[in-house]
Order: sequence, then structure tokens, then C-alpha cells
Amino acid sequence: MSDKTIKYYKTNNPATLDAWKAYEAEDAEFIEQCEAIQQHFGAKQFLIIRSILTKSFAGLVFAESRDTGIWTKPDKYGIQKPRGISTVKKDVRGFHAELIDEYKSLLPTLMPNYDPVLKTIGLCWSEFVFGGNLKIFAEGDFFYCATYRPVADHLTEILASEFEAAEAAKPAKPE
Repeated sequence: MSDKTIKYYKTNNPATLDAWKAYEAEDAEFIEQCEAIQQHFGAKQFLIIRSILTKSFAGLVFAESRDTGIWTKPDKYGIQKPRGISTVKKDVRGFHAELIDEYKSLLPTLMPNYDPVLKTIGLCWSEFVFGGNLKIFAEGDFFYCATYRPVADHLTEILASEFEAAEAAKPAKPE
């Protein structure tokens, strides 16, 4: 039986910090792409799908439901997307085709991925498929990790209080 006690670690390993910086840069660009499509279509917000490893664009949520003749009805999360061509009335198909092209051209192309970061700390995403705690972030010149899984040797175990202080010191991300 494996030990499920959360342990806290930090490292200033250059490969780990570089992988984290690359992830953060890709994530920032991804958010910019999501904001661009949101602003273009005048949506109230965009939603993101988060998996164990990646983030991807889920769709747009409008303050008022868009025309359901060319947009899907809002799903349970309020997301609307352009309808499929076969469900659109013939008299609006030309406009609808332009909408589809416009929407597709603005869809975010990035899917920020944690895998390179996890590899540098000796973890694999598959270890977290059926549960498991993992919290990772960088603050200052250090990368921090909380997990019950064994990690690479270059991570130093620290007290929970040091981890929590570093977490509290990092700037909050805008929602």
C-alpha cells in the first residue's frame, strides 16, 4: 500500500524553472487567444476545459442568448457555438458559412500542457488519472510542488508552512 501523505518540495533546478516559464508563457498566450474570440463576438465570457494535463477552449457564453437559427442553444454551462451547416435554414447559409469561417479563424490554437514540467520533476500525468493530489507553482527563484507521489532527486522536501508562505506570496491571477 502506498503512502498517501502529501509532501511538499521546492527546487531551483534550471530545467524545471525553464519548463514552468515555457508553460506560463504558453498559458498567457492561450488566454489572450480566448479573450480575442470573446471580444470579437461580444461574449460575456469564455469557458475553458481543464484535463489532467491540458487546457482547451470550450466555447463562448453570451449575456443574452444568440440567434439559435445560426448558433446552438446554450448548453448547461451556457456555451453557444455556430450550428452545423445541415441544421441551418437555406436562406441564411451564406451568412452562416461566413460566421463559421470567422469563428474557426479565431479559435485558440494553443493547448497549454503540464507534461514537460511534470517530466522535469519525475512525475507522469498518468499517476493522477484516478485521483491524487498535485499542486505546482513557481514563486521567486523556486518551483514548488505538493504531492504524495515520489519526485525527482533534485527537489528538496520542505515544511508545509514554507510551501504555504510561498503560495501566499505569489501574485493572484486575474479571473
